[in-house]
Amino acid sequence: MKTKYLLPIMALLLSMISILACVNAITEETDDENTQMDRAEGKEITFQVVGLEQVLVDAQSRAEVPISELCTNITLALYQGNTRVQKMDQDADDNHFGRFTTHLPYGSYTLVCLAHSSEGNATTTNPEKISFPSSYVTDTFLYCAEIEVTEESEPIQNLSLTRAVSKFEISMTDKIPDDVTLLEIKYTGGSATVNARSGRGVTNSRQHEEFEVVPGSAPNTFGVYTFLFDEEGKLKITITAYDNDGNDVYSRVFEDVPMKRNNITRYQGKFFGKAFDGTITADSTWTHTSHEF
Repeated sequence: MKTKYLLPIMALLLSMISILACVNAITEETDDENTQMDRAEGKEITFQVVGLEQVLVDAQSRAEVPISELCTNITLALYQGNTRVQKMDQDADDNHFGRFTTHLPYGSYTLVCLAHSSEGNATTTNPEKISFPSSYVTDTFLYCAEIEVTEESEPIQNLSLTRAVSKFEISMTDKIPDDVTLLEIKYTGGSATVNARSGRGVTNSRQHEEFEVVPGSAPNTFGVYTFLFDEEGKLKITITAYDNDGNDVYSRVFEDVPMKRNNITRYQGKFFGKAFDGTITADSTWTHTSHEF
């Protein structure tokens, strides 16, 4: 009788020991991976955004300005190939806005730092296709570089970000009509997504933005941003004014608007009426170029 039950009992015990061994092995492997990642031989490095560089068209640089003056959000991401291995987001309320400290195992990385003012963090899963909440593009600054982390790497590394967008502005010198309460700017020819490696737009986007206006006010200036597919490009811009009931009151279409990265293209003149009466210039705040039509 004892012999009859001995073998099944021994088999059951061996099975339980095997299961426990597997559980322990899985736990130890997981712990080892976490420990290995935490204790990987490497170096603690602080990346510090020291300013936002506004580069002029003649390649001379304007004085850098603090990040908090122009942007509310900043992301620092590190990649190996196109795989993101670390990501850190900050907003202007953070005590050390623009300063990131992390432990990096020795090796090669692509470092991307992005500053903007969208309502939320940028999506940086792929460094070659970075997007923003609701595809809303704001004044955006970018830094991208290949770095090597070694024993000799500097513990504090300063980053200077460069503007990656171009901006269109419509400056209306005439008064907003009494029946107009909302202005919409739609535009194509640019991108709401950026390749951090090239600093260029990625996808053909239909962008738009709405602005509440005050009837009877003048002058008024409204601006929108985009990423160009090259250093220069052209936009098609449709500007529509609506009354309080959502009716289309006035509409203007501007074809082939010349744009340039790190440049403000401004249309200025009387907007409301039978025809637009004005000029087009490139604002010298960023760069200096002018056009007439």
